[in-house]
Amino acid sequence: MVKAGLASGTPVTSSDSIISLPTVDSGNTIGSSGQAPVTIVGFLQVFINGVDNHGNVDVTVLNVAGCSNGGW
Repeated sequence: MVKAGLASGTPVTSSDSIISLPTVDSGNTIGSSGQAPVTIVGFLQVFINGVDNHGNVDVTVLNVAGCSNGGW
C-alpha cells in the first residue's frame, strides 16, 4: 500500500521546457557601484512554448509560489 508519493515502477514524465524562475522585489535602487541587492520573493514555474528570433519567450504559467517573510 502506498501512503504518499508514487508507487514503485510508476513512470514519471519530465520536460526540459518546464523551468522555475525567481521573482524579485524590484523596489531596490541601483547604487553607485552599478549593482543593487536582489530580494527573491517567490518563484514562477512556467512551460516554455517557444522563443522567437529576438529572444522573446512565450510561456504558460504553471505555478506561483511566494517565499516572503510575511512583510508583504
